[in-house]
Amino acid sequence: MSCDFAHPTPVRIGDEVTLELPFSEAFTHMRVAGTQIRARVLARGVQLYRDGHPFSAPIIHQQAGIFTDPNGSMFYYPPKIERRRPVQ
Repeated sequence: MSCDFAHPTPVRIGDEVTLELPFSEAFTHMRVAGTQIRARVLARGVQLYRDGHPFSAPIIHQQAGIFTDPNGSMFYYPPKIERRRPVQ
């Protein structure tokens, strides 16, 4: 899977979203790199959730793939939805 870079999606503090985590050293160590995971956007970071429970300590927005535009609005790139062709 990969992110849908053609469709940046706005987020606000308190929103819950599905993120596809990048292949960073931290996420590789946590064994979640490249996976999709639920997350809640906090004022100073992002709380990841696994099986409905908090997973690790909150991480900074940028590490989770949530960015701020020049106007101060936050956005992220949602995971791409794979569309499969019907078998003929």
